[in-house]
Amino acid sequence: GIRAFLDVLEQEVAQARADGEPLWLLLADIDDFSIINAEDGYEVGDALLRDVSAVFRRLLPDAREVGRVGPDALVAIVSGDEWRLRLTAERARAAVESARMQIGGKIYRVTVSLCVLGLEAIPPTGSHERFLGDVTRLQHGRRRRSGNKITWGGLTGV
Repeated sequence: GIRAFLDVLEQEVAQARADGEPLWLLLADIDDFSIINAEDGYEVGDALLRDVSAVFRRLLPDAREVGRVGPDALVAIVSGDEWRLRLTAERARAAVESARMQIGGKIYRVTVSLCVLGLEAIPPTGSHERFLGDVTRLQHGRRRRSGNKITWGGLTGV
């Protein structure tokens, strides 16, 4: 659950800061998720989130953790250099866009809006739950303007 994810985030952020290593948060929202929930039910929405999470786990080899942090939001904690992350994030976005996810006999095609934040954008320990909530709300606003894109913020590394 969210508590376990926050514990991992806390540890990873502290370690990255201590080691001077880059760390990134890749936040993903399924576009038009509320429509899917309204038309097909929450069980379908939950299944779609699990499928998208599986795509991320497969295509983000440097992900330390992938977790659900909101009704339609996933976050991956990713280590490694910015260039590799840029390539793998685009691959993950494109893979979700091209995937056909079958749930209950129906085929779904979804897109995701991604937001990538570097370590310097992540607050000190103890406030990560509020931070993720704030970022998720900001991402919802960005997604309304244009979905199926990657927004890069805080990419100066450590």
